[in-house]
Amino acid sequence: TQLWFWRTLSGAEVDLVIEQEQRLLPIEIKWSSHPHRMECKGLEGFLHDFKSQAPFGVVACGVNEPFLLTERLVAVPLSWLAT
Repeated sequence: TQLWFWRTLSGAEVDLVIEQEQRLLPIEIKWSSHPHRMECKGLEGFLHDFKSQAPFGVVACGVNEPFLLTERLVAVPLSWLAT
């Protein structure tokens, strides 16, 4: 397993990418308890660029229960990062 950060020349970024066996899990970390998909342009760009390796992305934030932000983005509680 490898951990890395992703950023484009134009400034789009993803806070954390977990790579394992050629699969990628991009994670954006937000303090908000009301994340909005418009705050996730970096994740959307990553999913577009790595569509065959990253089927979905995660927004770890201040929510209590997981929910879908978009078809490919799921918001999860920050506490899930520690488990």
